[in-house]
This record gives sequence, C-alpha cells and structure tokens, in this order.
Amino acid sequence: MVAARGRLERLDRSADVLIRPAESADAEAISALLEATFGPTRYKRTAALLRRGALPIEGPSLVASEDDGLLGSVQFWPIALVAGEIILPLTLLGPLAVAMPGLGIGRALLAASLGVADRIGLGPILLIGDHSYYGPFGFAADATGGWGLPGPVERERLLLRERRPGAWPVVAQVVAADSASAVTATMMTIDG
Repeated sequence: MVAARGRLERLDRSADVLIRPAESADAEAISALLEATFGPTRYKRTAALLRRGALPIEGPSLVASEDDGLLGSVQFWPIALVAGEIILPLTLLGPLAVAMPGLGIGRALLAASLGVADRIGLGPILLIGDHSYYGPFGFAADATGGWGLPGPVERERLLLRERRPGAWPVVAQVVAADSASAVTATMMTIDG
C-alpha cells in the first residue's frame, strides 16, 4: 500500500494531507467531489464516454484526505486505441478533482499517481486536459492529432504520456477497453 503524508500551507493554517489508494469506501465521497467540481454534465463529456462501464484501475487511482474528509481524487481507467486490426491498450487518466484548488493538492495527487503507474508498469496514459498543467508531467499532444474519440475534443487537449516513446498510428480510434474488439470487427466488416 502506497501512502504519503505531506503538509500543504493554507492561508490560515497547515493541514496534514494523506495521499493513499482509493478504496470502495471512498466511492460516495469521490462522487460528491466530482459532482461539486464538474456538475451533472460530467456524464456527457467525452472522457466519461470512455469510462462508461469500466472500473477504476487499482493502484494509481488515489485520494487525498485529511481529518475532515476528502480533499481530492484521481482515477485511471482501461481504454484502447484501435488502428485497423491492431488494438493497443492505453490508460485514461481522469478525472482529477480537488475540493480546494490552488493548494497543490492536484499536482501532489498527479505526481503520486504517476509514480505508482510507473512502478507497476502501466503503459501509455491518455487524458483530456490543459498542456500547461499536464505538460510538466510528460504529457503532449504530438501523437494524438488524428485519433478519433466517441465525442468532441479540442485536439490540443488530447494528451499522451509515454514512458518509452514509440511510433503511434497517425489515424486511430480511442475506445473503451471493452469496446475494442467490437470496433475492430466492425472495421474489418466495413473494409472487407
């Protein structure tokens, strides 16, 4: 079990913050945090379409908490990249949410979760977010310009982090992991 305790300076006091693996007991608090952060339209977002029906990946999915409750959450999900008959496993990072922005909780969660992802050998990680925030953690849009998704996305916000840079398909479809074989079968039927 990976857990770290750190101190974050607030305007009026210091708080002990514990970053630890997310547990099933955190589900209700995570849901409330996501509702407060992103609102009810979060289910219509492209990233939510990729997560639909999946369970978060244990290990790098973390929460930040203190005595009075949950301060933040980051989750990872299995997805896939389909290019013709080739299915490449990917991991979707997100949502990353914090109860009190500006204290460094999000960056601390992100650094800790990526550290866990690296230690367990998680492959390439995809997210939809701002390069100015995620770029320092190794995310870039260089390879993703021709990748399709199940919903709209601003191309510069489709970011990939690779531990071992490689050649990526120029044209491909990002899908939920459980949809990958169905998409490949459909593509083969259309092509052949």
